[in-house]
Amino acid sequence: MKLLLIGAGAMGGAMLKGLKELDITVVEAYRPRVEELKRLYPNLKIIDSVPSLDDYIVLLAIKPQSLASLHVKGVAKGLISILAGVSLERLKQKIDAKAYVRAMPNMAALVGKSATSYVGMKS
Repeated sequence: MKLLLIGAGAMGGAMLKGLKELDITVVEAYRPRVEELKRLYPNLKIIDSVPSLDDYIVLLAIKPQSLASLHVKGVAKGLISILAGVSLERLKQKIDAKAYVRAMPNMAALVGKSATSYVGMKS
């Protein structure tokens, strides 16, 4: 299973803590955060632009207002979004995937103690 984490800010970074041992690639464009991630996870694959989504399960952890400027190609095996206020229908319009999940973690995720609700649908 190949994972692609798009956005490694506070919540994306919290998810990364639990997923760092898996086959995960992180898309992060903010240079200071990239340097911090390299220090924390020396073996982590970090890229600055979104590759083709083909063959990935995508974890979308960007700011909701950044969705409009996100440009992707390919079809993800699955999309898991933590974007507050962004419906599954809007995600389907923007990103092609075989299945969609909208998850709503709370701030306790920052310390690995979150209760997360989720809802999903097939494409």
